[in-house]
Amino acid sequence: MKPRLIKVLRWVAYPAFYLVCLGIFGYLTFPFDRLRERIIVEFEKQQRAQGSAQHLSIEHLGSYWFSGVAVEGVKLTLPADDAASKSDEPAKEAVIAIDAAHVRVRLLPLLLGRVRIDFWASAFGGEVSGTVPYGRTTGALELNIDAVDLAKVSMLTDALGLPLRGVASGHLELAMPEMKTAKAEGSMDFTIQDLAVGDGKTKIKGQLALPEAKLGSLTLSAEAKDGVLKVSKGSAPGPDLELAIGDAKVSLRDPWADSTLDIYAKFRFSDAYRGKNDITKSLLGAPGSSAPALLDLADPKVKKAKRPDGFYGWHIYGPLKHLKFDPAATSATDAAAPKATKP
Repeated sequence: MKPRLIKVLRWVAYPAFYLVCLGIFGYLTFPFDRLRERIIVEFEKQQRAQGSAQHLSIEHLGSYWFSGVAVEGVKLTLPADDAASKSDEPAKEAVIAIDAAHVRVRLLPLLLGRVRIDFWASAFGGEVSGTVPYGRTTGALELNIDAVDLAKVSMLTDALGLPLRGVASGHLELAMPEMKTAKAEGSMDFTIQDLAVGDGKTKIKGQLALPEAKLGSLTLSAEAKDGVLKVSKGSAPGPDLELAIGDAKVSLRDPWADSTLDIYAKFRFSDAYRGKNDITKSLLGAPGSSAPALLDLADPKVKKAKRPDGFYGWHIYGPLKHLKFDPAATSATDAAAPKATKP
């Protein structure tokens, strides 16, 4: 090897070795505790500026590989004003708990000047993972949900007013031009297995407890275009309770928490379930009986939601962080349909 080349390699090797050592020791001695405190302080500062009182706590924050961070024991507390609830009942404080999670910047795209972030979280008995582009990087946002236990999502139970059981899985993929959620296009497929409501213990309006009603599997399919996610399929024809979803859309906004939901859902208890025992007969009305059901008498809004075909219809709408539930015996499609005329 030529002496001149050896001299050049020495000048290159020493600075390179120094930079590698600096990176390794900086990585090993990084003050993650201070970073954890700074994240919490900045988050709550931002919330106060927006007039919200959301509270964030993180038990542990550390490194994940070389380009990411990992956290454990994350809790996001949503005050009553930010938690979703029925419009006729006061909202309750809700807590979103994440057992463990990590976020990592992909190194290979970074060398090409592109920033893509991978994320993963263990929460609600299942896993949530995906990837999202950052800055001017093009590409789709991807979200995967695997075996999430809905019984552990307290916000859904509070919003519904009844215990909820089911295992949710699904995939969401959205392309966002200019990184604008409001311009997103893509698709969503979502399935809930072994879906059921009620537990035979929690009382409706403090009167009678609804025995568990099985819906079977609920499948949702949706397409997004120009920032509007429209549900094209949504039904659960269960043995005890039948659920149908129509006129459903999510208007995506920036930030995503400002996105709004507009959906019409209807459900109907089967005759076999209504006649299951004395409790179901009293609460829902015995099959073939003209006596009013206790469910209709206990809440005027439930009675208002009753349709001629035996279904109960509800209009669910508003920002995702504060949904409202209103009775609606007819959907927008029903109202727009031409009425039959007598010959």
